[in-house]
Amino acid sequence: MQAMNTVYQSQMTHNFAFMSADIVDHHVSYNVIQSGEEGRKKARVGLLNKGDASISYKLKIESIAVGTATAVVVFSEDAHYYKQGKEKHFVGRTILVLEFNKQGK
Repeated sequence: MQAMNTVYQSQMTHNFAFMSADIVDHHVSYNVIQSGEEGRKKARVGLLNKGDASISYKLKIESIAVGTATAVVVFSEDAHYYKQGKEKHFVGRTILVLEFNKQGK
């Protein structure tokens, strides 16, 4: 997990460099929406911290649909991690909707 975390954090930092400030991060299950530059910062920190708390993580891409300026990625996740000192297990499906502007972000 430590090796994966090193790669994960590096990749997340790289990925956020390509995201515009008008990102919307919506977690339907928890009714949480983070948006704008502040939301972008919170999402980045959250994802980086997620790697530190991870025990194991499996991701399987189920489908990808690509449009002219959009892409939709559906993937399933199976994660074991620590939250507030307790081991947790998350199994779920995530839909990632990407919209690209003229600058490629």
